[in-house]
Amino acid sequence: MNDRQQKMSLFLDKLWNNPAISRKPVRKKEREILNFIRENQASLQKVFSSPDYFPGESWNDSVALLLSLLVEKVLDSLAPQIDRIGQGLLQSGVIAHFDSKAGVDARCFGEFLTGLMRTRILRDQYHIVIETITLDLFRRYMPPAIVQRKTIYNEIVRRERLDLDANLIPEFMNAASLFRPLYYHRIPYKKDLPDLVSLHEARLDRKLYDTAVHAMKDYIRERVGQVPECIYLPGLESCLDASAQPDIAGASKLINIMVNRCEAYDPDVKPDRGAESPDKSWFNINRRDAREFGYDARMLDELYQIAGDEGW
Repeated sequence: MNDRQQKMSLFLDKLWNNPAISRKPVRKKEREILNFIRENQASLQKVFSSPDYFPGESWNDSVALLLSLLVEKVLDSLAPQIDRIGQGLLQSGVIAHFDSKAGVDARCFGEFLTGLMRTRILRDQYHIVIETITLDLFRRYMPPAIVQRKTIYNEIVRRERLDLDANLIPEFMNAASLFRPLYYHRIPYKKDLPDLVSLHEARLDRKLYDTAVHAMKDYIRERVGQVPECIYLPGLESCLDASAQPDIAGASKLINIMVNRCEAYDPDVKPDRGAESPDKSWFNINRRDAREFGYDARMLDELYQIAGDEGW
């Protein structure tokens, strides 16, 4: 690290360790710092042009360095979680259950995720997926849903004929959710041509969408190994509107709900005395407007009931 980078790194450390944001999740810390940079551009320009920092350097060059170091700080902070998730994915045996010949390396998968997260739109998406897995939302809600054998069980297990032990179903959901952000990833979809498209961009053209899904299958196989379609496809399709696409897998519908629940999660918010618990309140609010947000209303009803029974 040269002197210029070291000076900016020390400046970034002060922002990162600010007590006002020190306890926030990594995605919120990044967002707070980006907001700070935008709102204080004039002051920061004076600081960076001072003799103590980068006299004579343009604002664009200074802020470009700051933002590049911020990305590295974010990725370094998430590295332990990404490593645990990759190791857990393979140690659970979920991928091998569906394809005994599947070869996915944990280190390679972690590097794959880290590389994707250098793109802002994918980093924003992966922030929330990683938090969803870290908070154990699927491990929390799937066991009571399996016991009750209502909508969630019927949609995920019975309809899809998911031949998995009950204790592996949350691991299956975690694994599938890791492919959700790729819905927004632009990749080549024409052989020997540089044209790029994301599933999100292709969603209104059925032929193009199917072509993009096939290209994504090849993209995943080339970079991380032979991942079964029953794992990556529910993750990709979890970004689709469940009311407009009712035939997508039940796992897709639940992933969409849980990831969005996690995005709204704030560990510092405590419910008022007599108020509904945080999860129960969120499920209740969103089941009223399920169609507007593309959620499966029946799943939300069941999650609301589970959250109420468990005090979540």
